[in-house]
Amino acid sequence: MSEIPVHYVMLRAFSYTTESDEKVKKALNLFLPPETDIESQELEGNFGNKINLFRSKIEKSREIRDLIHQIKTSLTEAQIKELEKQIERRTDEDCNLYLRFNKQDAYKEKFSLTNTGNSINIRFKIAAYPAKKQKAIDIGKTLFQEDWS
Repeated sequence: MSEIPVHYVMLRAFSYTTESDEKVKKALNLFLPPETDIESQELEGNFGNKINLFRSKIEKSREIRDLIHQIKTSLTEAQIKELEKQIERRTDEDCNLYLRFNKQDAYKEKFSLTNTGNSINIRFKIAAYPAKKQKAIDIGKTLFQEDWS
């Protein structure tokens, strides 16, 4: 079994006043292992509106492998290739790889990448040694190609 090159995965989604908190949590659960806790934090929007932030963290290697496998097998080959082209833009100096998935599609149990802000945000903390952006990019490009099982 290959060592997964990810320290942990952080997931988060916002629920705005026009959305159902339960539907947003259901969409977030598509990416989480069963029985995973989801933290909730109430925030205030620019106009005093209530916004709920839901977040969770995956730290176990097996669960991270399962998430990567789930994403890899749910996206088309063309979508994976497009994602690989975007890895450089989606990786920051702290070796974090960011992906966004459409919240409405996730509620319908469908994986679709998006670039909009109203999404489920997934941050992979890449295990890059040395911890340099280019090393994280190189690892990120192979993350959805290799079989980590």
